[in-house]
Amino acid sequence: HVTNAALSLQSDGSWATVELPFEASVSQGSNVRFLFDFGDGTGTEEVAGVYNFFFGDISGIARHIFRQVGNYSVSVIAVNELNNISKALLTPFFVQVAPFGLSLESDAYLTPHGNVTQLRATLDRGTAVSIDWAMGDDTDYTDAGLTVQHTYRERGDYTVTVVASNMVGREEATAAVKVLGRVQGVELSLSGSLFPAYQDVSFDAITVTTHASWYRWHLGNGETKLTFRPTLEYQYNENG
Repeated sequence: HVTNAALSLQSDGSWATVELPFEASVSQGSNVRFLFDFGDGTGTEEVAGVYNFFFGDISGIARHIFRQVGNYSVSVIAVNELNNISKALLTPFFVQVAPFGLSLESDAYLTPHGNVTQLRATLDRGTAVSIDWAMGDDTDYTDAGLTVQHTYRERGDYTVTVVASNMVGREEATAAVKVLGRVQGVELSLSGSLFPAYQDVSFDAITVTTHASWYRWHLGNGETKLTFRPTLEYQYNENG
């Protein structure tokens, strides 16, 4: 049987579940009536019992709409002129707002190797929501909240997944994390110091480590270049 339902925003700005059926039955009796109490302060609803020829019992179905978040104790009393029997759901009936609008503050993160990576998520709405993180390196954080901190042991590219969930819904978002080694010093090498204009000049960047992912070259004439290799060929078109 269903033990939860989602509250949805209605056109008039209120919140409500869909109309939910609750059924009760007794094996025998005459003139049986069922009194349903949904635990939300709306009172009881009386339903006349109907004999079911297929199952050979007497049942009644009440339909109800919840309008507030909560954990409700739903019960029913079967009565006639001679007797009454009461029964309640074994567990509370949960009414929640499903998580909606989960996002990370960035789609991509750069972190120096050995540093702590901090990621933040936002959630537009949802009640009793659990926030779980998978960091992409076989590390998981359960019910960790919207902010998480993690230190990666190895350099590399990782995909982080954050999941917001409760009993009535689930959303997830992802981001890429690149963990880079630190560049420790750089030297510029070229084959000379005097070159004709309009001739290729070869620049080489020499680093202590091999962790550099890209190189930004400031060429002294107001122009900059970006390369992904430690070399650059460039022609100056003016003397200087």
